[in-house]
Amino acid sequence: MSEVTGNYFLVNGSVEPVKNFETISRVIKFEVYEVIRIINGIPLFCEDHFNRIMNSLQFLNKNISIDFQHFEEQIKLLSDENNFQNGNVKIIIGEQAKNLVMHFIPHYYPTENEYLQGVKTGFYHAERINPNVKAHLTELRKNVNTYLNETGYFEVFYVDRNGIITEGSRSNVFFIRNGAAYTCPPEKVLLGITRQKVVECLKNRNIPLIETPVSKDEVASFESVFLTGTSPKILPVSSIDELKFSCTNETMQAVMNEYDQMIDRYTQSKLTLR
Repeated sequence: MSEVTGNYFLVNGSVEPVKNFETISRVIKFEVYEVIRIINGIPLFCEDHFNRIMNSLQFLNKNISIDFQHFEEQIKLLSDENNFQNGNVKIIIGEQAKNLVMHFIPHYYPTENEYLQGVKTGFYHAERINPNVKAHLTELRKNVNTYLNETGYFEVFYVDRNGIITEGSRSNVFFIRNGAAYTCPPEKVLLGITRQKVVECLKNRNIPLIETPVSKDEVASFESVFLTGTSPKILPVSSIDELKFSCTNETMQAVMNEYDQMIDRYTQSKLTLR
């Protein structure tokens, strides 16, 4: 139950005390999940997260009867019951696609210093079976967590059998060179919502985006690297193993500023509807 925070969670819209979570989780085999960040009571980019859940279920030939309005209302109910205005909510769909579980989870948001000086990361040789489906990969997650604890790295980036860097274990990754951004093609990675928004930010700032395989051998040719995710947003990478990168790159800083403005616009638009 260490992954559940707050006093209550939801099962198919029913409010349950957290003491019941372990019992229910043994009955429901979790399959597809999503994590949504709550900022000032607003589920950030909620429509996009909902659509990704639906796409994952469709890919797995699962059906669930739920509309977006109900989905959003359930997240608000969970927030109100726990009196949490900020945090991360985990949305879980059971194996039979008949059970919808929502609960708050522990989160870590990078410090101001980490945004300024970047974080240390490493390479990790692994591949997702279905990269476009956000599903539980218990054994891989366990092995990666052990490696992160041993090395002290903030994150690791997966390297596939061909030496291509695909994505982070909990993030997507972008590389900067000569004012352009590079990242792995969509079909090879889990298309994170933050990644999707970063692509929009790049367009807004007229920064070229090149979606192409980036090999481990060519990483040293890039000036800067940043990772993207629900909790870290856009976070500079100071190093990958022994390779060092700039955390003050102007192109990267422009994307970070644009993303923060995008969050402000979204939350303000939701507040005006209340």
